[in-house]
Amino acid sequence: MGTVYSGIVGQHVLPSIRAATQSLDIVSPYLSPEYAQLILSKARQGVTVRLVTSDSNGHRHQQALRMIGGATDGYIIGSRFWRYVALAIVFGMSGVMLHNYAGLVLLAFSLTAVLAGVAKTLRKRPASTLQLFVKIVPATQLVHVKLYIVDQQVVFAGSANLTYSGMNRNIERIEMKTVPSEVQTEIGVFSSIWGPQPAPVIPPARIPPIGQPRQPRDTPAVDNAVTREEAKTLERLYKDFRPAAPSQSAKIPRPVAPSVGPSAKTTWQERLRSRLRRMFL
Repeated sequence: MGTVYSGIVGQHVLPSIRAATQSLDIVSPYLSPEYAQLILSKARQGVTVRLVTSDSNGHRHQQALRMIGGATDGYIIGSRFWRYVALAIVFGMSGVMLHNYAGLVLLAFSLTAVLAGVAKTLRKRPASTLQLFVKIVPATQLVHVKLYIVDQQVVFAGSANLTYSGMNRNIERIEMKTVPSEVQTEIGVFSSIWGPQPAPVIPPARIPPIGQPRQPRDTPAVDNAVTREEAKTLERLYKDFRPAAPSQSAKIPRPVAPSVGPSAKTTWQERLRSRLRRMFL
């Protein structure tokens, strides 16, 4: 059995995560932006990171997912852009000093210089070589495991999420394992959650903005529709077996005790039930 810590557990877990040099396998249903930044920093240092988390709509959790998803997407402006900015400042100051038509022309040149700088230096961010992989588990199948495997040598398993509250505020319990056999057992647990196929880093387009409800997931269609022929058959059976409404002038007969024995007549409900059973079963 490993070493058990209770109370504020971040002081035991976070130093090990920061000291990782080869791999990080993390299962945490919820994330905070500050620890999403920690995950990104470790990936940029060459550490292979695999993260299993949920698609919760929590504000800070969604913010953390967007930080991770945006690590390999977007546009950047090259360093030469500042040359155009300097030229625009010169033109702009000269235009302000000249209170005439020439000043307006110089101001237009300054704006043109900024636009030209953006057009010349803006480029697509190159594909990242980060070994960062994320598996998003839907809320309908929420994984509640909290597991941290550092360099496949140290394991922390317990109740603490990788959030500010989970690491620094809540009273949590976590167990640190370093015995190789116990570590291998926890690695097997992570592998069973992760599955056979690696998942690439989630693009931000798949993460709904804050406040926007998630799109309904694809679920197998269930055909509960009744065909027109079946509807007509049911309607005909209902008309055939329903009891006739007594007229106002008709006298209501006295109730007769039902006969007992094999020769008793079946009621219309029983005949309808028997007919439907023969049709659909």
